[in-house]
Amino acid sequence: MAKRAFLFGCLFLATNQTACQSFAGVKPMSLEWEKATLREAPEASFELTLYQDNWALVTDARPLELGRGRQLVRFSGIPPQTVGKGAYLQVPASVEGRRFRYDLSNKEHLLEKYDGKTVVISDATSSLTAQLIWTGSGPVYRIGDRLYPEPPGKVSLPELPGIALTPFLEWLIEPPESWSGIATASYQVESLGWTNEYTLITNEEQSRGDWKQWAALSNASGKAYEKARVTLVAGNVKRIHPPFPMYYGGARAMAEDASVEAFAGRYQYRLPGFFDLGKKAEERVALSERKNAPIERVFRVEGGVSLFLQPDPELPRKARIRLHLDNPLGEPMPSGKVTVYSPGSDGKLAIAGEPSIPDTPKSQRLVLDLGEAFDVTFTRTQTAYRLFEEQTEVSTLIKLKNDQKFPITVEVIEQASGDWTVTESSLPYEKISTTQLRFQLRLDAESERDLSYTVAVKRERRQ
Repeated sequence: MAKRAFLFGCLFLATNQTACQSFAGVKPMSLEWEKATLREAPEASFELTLYQDNWALVTDARPLELGRGRQLVRFSGIPPQTVGKGAYLQVPASVEGRRFRYDLSNKEHLLEKYDGKTVVISDATSSLTAQLIWTGSGPVYRIGDRLYPEPPGKVSLPELPGIALTPFLEWLIEPPESWSGIATASYQVESLGWTNEYTLITNEEQSRGDWKQWAALSNASGKAYEKARVTLVAGNVKRIHPPFPMYYGGARAMAEDASVEAFAGRYQYRLPGFFDLGKKAEERVALSERKNAPIERVFRVEGGVSLFLQPDPELPRKARIRLHLDNPLGEPMPSGKVTVYSPGSDGKLAIAGEPSIPDTPKSQRLVLDLGEAFDVTFTRTQTAYRLFEEQTEVSTLIKLKNDQKFPITVEVIEQASGDWTVTESSLPYEKISTTQLRFQLRLDAESERDLSYTVAVKRERRQ
């Protein structure tokens, strides 16, 4: 039982990058951070791998010189939003321990460091000393023989030896021999990521358009990066940590498109050149574009067959504008918002809609829903309702009206439940599923057109 418990401890330490020896009667060595020789690694170069749910993997390469024996390698100047768990250091040495230090990460964490220490409480006219007692949920102050949950003034903290006023990562290592070279640390950082966006500028008829893909880079991690290599990963990666909100800002164009390549079942973009991402930076980078892409505009009408008597016609409803187009970039398209601009009669552009698209393979067709059309309307009327022993027959009339100055394509989608069959129809139709039928027709400019059909639905026999 003891060996089993010790083995579990070894596995736990190993996941935290701590060396653990065999459980066959050998105890793991204790971690003596303060006694090890400190080796500060100065900043040199960064590679940032940004993910769409606002986090990043930072590859931090720094020059480092190591002697023999146990040493403490410190990477200072890292972001306050660093995630210490999972940080990894690549050096030719055995790594015995790792820790992330930043005592100003929040107020509670700082005050906990002063548990049992003497602090000063002052107001406008006087000051006094008190003992801070940390309760686990907040501080309590002992003044004389009394306890105060709230301090009677402003609290000032004395300087405390060993307190980490700036964030840093440390590894306790022991190399077999002296070494000089580049040590590479990899660690996760929150509030440093990217979102994918698109713009589509169409002609007045929305039959063609210029398509452009943008990457919105955001850095709210608390650290500025200079001359960093940047890779963007498309698609969400499963993590324990929740995403943080994104921010947006100005735009930047690159001399060449970012190349897209497959990566672990997803795709990534390697941005050419180097990037400066300052604190609270918000920057857009053009990734790719396609000029004069063909578009099919369809006005969609949706309704359903009612198996109940409906003597009154429905009120007029508006069709929805949908743009259909083949993948305009000819490559996998990450999910993102599409801002569609279209010109008015005066040629000035205005936003026609802002739909979102899911992750889209390169062979998949896109559909952009722009919302309701103002002057393409329809009404539905139940013109016949007949009950028979074995089936119910329902006849429907749909009146379509186009008040635009352009001819349009209309797609009518009707929902039907049960075991149904179309017995009559004024136009050809397509049964696209067990619950849907589809009509498609052209409607001239400033015209009306009727569509009628009859559906027979089998009735369930009662036992």
